[in-house]
Amino acid sequence: MISPLYGDLHGLPPLYISVGDDENMLDDSTRFAEKAKNSGVEVTLKTGEGMVHCYPALSPLFPEAKKAMEDKRVMNMMRKLFIFPKFIRSLILRILIQNPFSVKKMSGTTMITSVSMFGKIPGFAIPYMIGQRAVSFALGSVTGKPAITGEDILIREFLSLTVVFNHDIVDGAPAARFTNRLKKRIERAEVL
Repeated sequence: MISPLYGDLHGLPPLYISVGDDENMLDDSTRFAEKAKNSGVEVTLKTGEGMVHCYPALSPLFPEAKKAMEDKRVMNMMRKLFIFPKFIRSLILRILIQNPFSVKKMSGTTMITSVSMFGKIPGFAIPYMIGQRAVSFALGSVTGKPAITGEDILIREFLSLTVVFNHDIVDGAPAARFTNRLKKRIERAEVL
């Protein structure tokens, strides 16, 4: 499976994880925090009672979200970020995301997002490519659709998955081979 739960977490910088207890990522977040702690990583896990996915971003709407944004670590990060005027922050960010080595060091080479937790959406999502990422994935919902099986038309479950490659980094042929191997492994439910 593609999941940080199956990766080597040794050597990660300190982690701050904020998760709502009413969201699909709660179990994965708590398991990831535990695995990171067991790998020697400093971890702070904050769980918002009755909160949904990305609840700190909703700070004007919920007192719990406002409280999450007032956390010392979050405030220190925001304070450091906002020392500079906006045009300097934008320039620094632009320089950082244009350097593939700094992007890899800060955030890796792959981005995965999921819109499936927001309902049964029978379609695809387009992931936002930021900086020099090699590939981005957007996971949609699993929905029932008609499919031809032999000579029958049956309702089967389909996962909407969008894979976007940065062709400045990955050529078309390796991207196509990777996508075909990924598709086959997902269809066979193989461990990736």
